[in-house]
Amino acid sequence: MRALDRLLDRPAAVDAPPRARRDWVLTGVGVAAVGVEVLLRGDLQWPLVMAAVAVVAMVALPWRRSHPVTVVAVVTVPGTLVGLAQWGRGLEADALASAAIAIVVPYALFRWSSARQCLIGGALLTVGVAVSVISQRGGLADAIGGATVVTLVAVLGELARQRAAARSRDLEQARLLERERIARDLHDTVAHHLSAVAVRAQVGQLQSTEPAALEALRQTESEARRALDEIRTMTRLLRTGLSPSPGLEELAALADAGPPRVTVTVARDAAPLPPAVAAGLFRVAQEAVANARRHAVGASQITVELGRDVAHTHVLRVHDDGVGGDPDPPAGLGVPGMAERVAHLGGRLEAGPDPDGGWTVTARIPDGGR
Repeated sequence: MRALDRLLDRPAAVDAPPRARRDWVLTGVGVAAVGVEVLLRGDLQWPLVMAAVAVVAMVALPWRRSHPVTVVAVVTVPGTLVGLAQWGRGLEADALASAAIAIVVPYALFRWSSARQCLIGGALLTVGVAVSVISQRGGLADAIGGATVVTLVAVLGELARQRAAARSRDLEQARLLERERIARDLHDTVAHHLSAVAVRAQVGQLQSTEPAALEALRQTESEARRALDEIRTMTRLLRTGLSPSPGLEELAALADAGPPRVTVTVARDAAPLPPAVAAGLFRVAQEAVANARRHAVGASQITVELGRDVAHTHVLRVHDDGVGGDPDPPAGLGVPGMAERVAHLGGRLEAGPDPDGGWTVTARIPDGGR
């Protein structure tokens, strides 16, 4: 019973492609074929009814991947009702050869549907085949032939689904192996050099007596150890297959007594933030603070403020009171990288001298991102 429950709980496939031009081409070919057949055949009992039923089925085909059970119902139920009506009047039910284009429907049902949807759609197809054989006065051979064709097409859909799932598992395994390799390289190279920087900064503090040099070495050691912690966290997340997703807690952790002093203010209406927006704003703030520390001459204060404006746009402002030019010179990639990250989330970034002095970076990202 548990195995059956697990089988019935199989969800629908998540990689179903959207409707494309080829779907409408298929519909157009089907409608044209139905029209030609109805005009050429003189043995049809109810030609207009048969044409209408077939055209409705053809028009539904582009939705066979996104709504497979509904399309199965549209394709089978009207035709089944017409067949029963003709059979009830003592007529031999008609069948349009051009309607065979709808054979793509059982394929789509078993390729994209959940297990429960397959059961419902399969039952509709079974009833449709049975009624078709009975209403057309078919024999056992006709029943076996019709059931075989539908079953083979459904099996092809299931095989395609299993093949796609196996390919997806192989790709995921390859991604995990690549993440493991990247994590190992990060730990063996970057973390090693950061540890060396921190150790040398400690040694320099023991050997230096100049206050300014001591302060610079202390900041170097602090930054190196902070970067080392981030590298270790990143490698751990890479190895476990998780994606780093910093948020407001990490943003608040940017606060530092300095010098220069870094203060972080988060407005009460700033939370909650979508994970992608939170991660993007944190990375922008982190880069802007790092740029200010490196390039803002004489800066004593760096302020980080996060809030929302009247349009419910998330606004991040990083300002320093230093003097001088662009804290991210043309050779750097900080400001372009921040602008690209913000643009990817549907926002915009402004960076430049502040009229009141210093340098300001402002990022605006709409609620929910793009």
